Amino acid sequence: MEDRPQLKNRMFGLSQQKVSGYLRQLKHLQELERTEMENRLQFAREENDRLRRERDELTRQQQLQAEQMYLRELLLSRADAVLQVMRQHTLSEVEGLQRQLEQKQAEHQRKIDSIEGQIDHYNNLLTNMLQEFGATMHKFTNSSFDLLEVLEEFTPEAPEVPEAAESPSPSPSAPVTPSAPESKPEPEEPKHENVIQFKAKQQPEPKPAPARQARAAGSAPGDAPLAFWGNIGSFVSGQVEEEEPISVGESRDWMYEESAPAQEAPHLKPERVREPLVEAESEFEPEESRESSAVSAEILSIRNRYIVGKISGADLQDGSGRLLVAKGAKITEEVAAIAEKAGLLPDLIVNMKLPDAGEDQ
Repeated sequence: MEDRPQLKNRMFGLSQQKVSGYLRQLKHLQELERTEMENRLQFAREENDRLRRERDELTRQQQLQAEQMYLRELLLSRADAVLQVMRQHTLSEVEGLQRQLEQKQAEHQRKIDSIEGQIDHYNNLLTNMLQEFGATMHKFTNSSFDLLEVLEEFTPEAPEVPEAAESPSPSPSAPVTPSAPESKPEPEEPKHENVIQFKAKQQPEPKPAPARQARAAGSAPGDAPLAFWGNIGSFVSGQVEEEEPISVGESRDWMYEESAPAQEAPHLKPERVREPLVEAESEFEPEESRESSAVSAEILSIRNRYIVGKISGADLQDGSGRLLVAKGAKITEEVAAIAEKAGLLPDLIVNMKLPDAGEDQ
């Protein structure tokens, strides 16, 4: 009985090693097939996921296409209404732009009118200033020439002086005092329409100081007059006042008075009679100088007010070709003074511009 299995193995030709090898080979094949099946299953799952994503994408696209189709159909059905609304919107925008354009044009027109009004105002103001300046210059010129003519024609007359033959000779013992000049009416000044009239101030006649006559020491009462007096008979009147003779005790005072001729000399000068005439003639010079200074101050103020601060409209050159002021430069007091000295002040006035208006007169 124990030899029966071995007999079977021998009968079928199977050995244990071959069967084990066959089983191992079969197991390996099953593992390979199982791995291949798992790979196929994984590939099928991935393919299924891809198809599902494609389905979702197609479904979404189909939905979008459906919505687009619906919108397209809606637009086609409402095209007329949409066009009308768009036309109305466009018209409203155009009207708004038109209104803004009209407002800007009106604002610009107002600014232009305001600027033109300012230009006219400044032109009129400049014209008035130039007329006033010209009138002042004309007045100053006419007044200066007329004043010179009046001063040239004015000849003051000297008062009449009594002849020396009619006046008594002065006595050595009597004091001699220069008589006051005879009062004579002042010559009437000619009047002109365009001349600034002035009147010389009348100076009060100075009262002659009483002169004291003194004899030199050792001289007799009957001696000739001192050489200091000279021949003053033509300058004194016939009436002389009597004065007490100087005593010997007063010789000290006489010496004191003789040592200070600067105080008594002006009272003893014979030319004292003609001093009022000289003073009367000298009164015209202060009036003329004051009048000229007043007119010059007025011209300077007008020049500083109407010319200084303006803009030069052209290059101004003097006779030697030296540039006084360039075009567009601001006119200063120095420029106006130099132009006036060079005789180019009218050209400077004609070519100047107003800073605000920008238009030259």
